Amino acid sequence: MADYPIDARLRPIHEYHVAFVYLIATILFLLIPEYLMLADDIGYLFAAVCFWRLVVRFRQGRRIQKYQKLLWRYVPIRMKRRKLPVSTRRLYLGHGFEWTSEHTQRLADVTTQSYFGVRPEWHRRIHSFIDSHEMRLWVQPLVALRQWPSSWNPLRLSNPPNDSGNVALHGVGSSEGDRAVYLADAQRTGHVAIFGSTGVGKTIAFITQIRQDIAAGHITIVLDPKGDISLLNACYQEAKRAGRLDGFHCFHLGFPEFSSGYSPVGTFSRVTEVASRISSLLPGEGQSLAFREFVWRLVNVIARAMTELGGRVDVAAIGKYGQDIDPLAVRYLEYRLETIHHRDGAWRGDIERMIRQKRYRRRAAALSRYFQEHRIEDPLADSLIYIVQYDRQHFEKLTGSLLPLIDKLTTGKTADLLAPDYGVDTGLQPVFTWPEVIRSGGIVYVGFDSLTDPDVSSAVGNSMFADLTSTLGEIYKHRESRDATKKICVYADEFSELVGDQFIQLLNKGRDAGLRVTTGAQTREDLPVGFGDRDKAEQALGNYNSVIMFRARNTGTAEMLIDQLPTTTIHSKTVLSSERSTDTFTSSSEQRLNRERIKMLEPAHLAQLPPGEAFALIDGGKLYKIKVPLLTELETPEYDSIGQLMQHIREEQAGATYRPREVPVTIGTGEIDQRTLLPAVSTGGR
Repeated sequence: MADYPIDARLRPIHEYHVAFVYLIATILFLLIPEYLMLADDIGYLFAAVCFWRLVVRFRQGRRIQKYQKLLWRYVPIRMKRRKLPVSTRRLYLGHGFEWTSEHTQRLADVTTQSYFGVRPEWHRRIHSFIDSHEMRLWVQPLVALRQWPSSWNPLRLSNPPNDSGNVALHGVGSSEGDRAVYLADAQRTGHVAIFGSTGVGKTIAFITQIRQDIAAGHITIVLDPKGDISLLNACYQEAKRAGRLDGFHCFHLGFPEFSSGYSPVGTFSRVTEVASRISSLLPGEGQSLAFREFVWRLVNVIARAMTELGGRVDVAAIGKYGQDIDPLAVRYLEYRLETIHHRDGAWRGDIERMIRQKRYRRRAAALSRYFQEHRIEDPLADSLIYIVQYDRQHFEKLTGSLLPLIDKLTTGKTADLLAPDYGVDTGLQPVFTWPEVIRSGGIVYVGFDSLTDPDVSSAVGNSMFADLTSTLGEIYKHRESRDATKKICVYADEFSELVGDQFIQLLNKGRDAGLRVTTGAQTREDLPVGFGDRDKAEQALGNYNSVIMFRARNTGTAEMLIDQLPTTTIHSKTVLSSERSTDTFTSSSEQRLNRERIKMLEPAHLAQLPPGEAFALIDGGKLYKIKVPLLTELETPEYDSIGQLMQHIREEQAGATYRPREVPVTIGTGEIDQRTLLPAVSTGGR
């Protein structure tokens, strides 16, 4: 068929009429050529010619019928798990086609011709009857029949159940046929943003991509604020299938008894990173900046002193000494006097005499005065002395923003996760660090339980981002010795609940360290709420080179994709008729072909996407219309909750040596016992 500016397939299928005539002619030429005054050989020849034309016309009509049917019938893509493409060079997104101006023209033609793109009348009448009588016993077979998704079923639902998306958005590309759509690995380093309303396919897209990365051997980190059991199950099943279960870590704030431990300040290359990670979680605008700078100095002094004493830095210790730094100051000052300056021990008598004479009620104050009188030079000691001598009330005001943050991270069951016990051979869950995960090529699932406590989940998430950013900075700094094949794939669903300044740094600086970030959100407006600043939200969005847009009810979210598309020219038909009656009656009728410049997509189109369908802007600005496949033959979770699944994972990993972590209700406030401070798995330098 010839190509026309306006789609010629939106019409009654006349090809079937012609094919029927050729069928009759073929039968006549075969059976009764003598009645047509033809010799048998000539009749057979004419029959062959008519049959050939019959096939040509029937195939043309069939193509038109198929095109028209796919404008109103939803056809999901199902794929067996073993058929899921796995590659280290590209990522499979789904099946679809590249959207061009031709598809915009077809969609406009469908929109202007109301008969096409909707279900036939008989189809609507039957389903209306079933809906009206579905509770009757004799109608139940019809109710069950229309749920059967086979293409041979004439009563199957045209759209997904309980949904009314515009199926024509994908049907206009049925002529080209669906093909696999991939995102090149070079494009993934520019990061991917996935947007869509609730229940439209974002989680399915995440699961499809996560399974590919785990199967390909990539370092995979899944950050899940809500705690979706399907994401955890996908990570577990794929890690088990790929033989990587030993390197799989589960961290969940809601189930500490089955969770791996993690310290956000446990590993560092420079001790100043500890203060930077903690202070970055505090507000830094306006008058809050001065308070944050003081907190940075305080935390830095605490971290330096604990490192010098051979202890492990954790948030619980920072909170303890942030309230009362005297015990730490006493330990450090006595350590310096004992090991470096006055080894004879005579200083002990002087200190005791100063306290007995009640010149100083606090031992820390007496030691501070002793250092000053003997002019002992030690920069860290000077910093501790300065803090010890600070006015107590003024000190509490300056640290007023630090203590609530530490309380969020160390209250109740959270303390057992973020200040883990690094005991040896205890049978408890392992403690993971980002350097160890990256070095061993591990898999990490993190559940933040944000629905229960959003403030704590946000604080933990930002501290994780800060720690991961620091680790990636070390990888970038020593990239000449880095294994170039290692790829770090981070997935963050509903990431607006976790974002902060550290997340922007992660996007900005992670590419050269092998980072590939894929994030999901419902609307564009979620980000300013998460950041607390619209400019920072736009800065974060500017770091995404690829956008996948599922159904978007929000106009601002849809325009984020539409504004990056060029305009195109479409044609429309106008029919004009006129008549005039004077001495003679005259009439005229004409059709005009109009041109109009429009956008390739409108926000209404994105709001009408069926579940599982999306537009993907990838490969330097190319627009694809895709369907995310529904994976079949998957292992369904055997447990009703994440806690049960995590317990099963731990039992499978640890076997008989496993025992759940005992979670205390509160954490003690006594001084740290030095005998429990064991060497770190991956310690930082000073």
